Amino acid sequence: MSIKLIVSHPLVCLSLTVQDQCAMQCVQCVEFMEKAPRHRHTAATKSQQAIAAAFWAFLDGDKNALRGIVPETDSYTAFRKMVIDRVRSIPWGHTVSYKKLAAHIDNPEAVRAVASVMRSNDLPLVIPCHRVVSSSGRIGGFMGKTQGWSVAVKRRLLENEGVRFNERNLLLP
Repeated sequence: MSIKLIVSHPLVCLSLTVQDQCAMQCVQCVEFMEKAPRHRHTAATKSQQAIAAAFWAFLDGDKNALRGIVPETDSYTAFRKMVIDRVRSIPWGHTVSYKKLAAHIDNPEAVRAVASVMRSNDLPLVIPCHRVVSSSGRIGGFMGKTQGWSVAVKRRLLENEGVRFNERNLLLP
């Protein structure tokens, strides 16, 4: 059975789907919410409290807080695993373009496929797809959108990690 935990941090509100009675690695899905729901599910067990606390700490700037959460990749294709592994190695406060990410996995023609893996990411922050940006210097899409609220969330996450932007919303070196 799965339950939802709400992490209502000043930076962003998250809905975490976790297995009931599980350890840190049992996070199944992370969703961003525009606003906190009126009815919140509170973490009842110690492991649920630890999961919520880890996400809060990450949003507070602890770049190692989510290291204990390991994505379940058994059902992933070899290509998806390569992309996920590479994205998980992007350091806090750094970005990489979709194009460079494709080149890093020795498949430079797979830019759209890399973007598709990022778009279908069920564990953002654990798999930090917000660190993957357009090669033009633009922020790129987030959560399947190329403008609006979700892209603003991506920018806030990157700014929280120290990434800077100019007045035209382009990444600064």
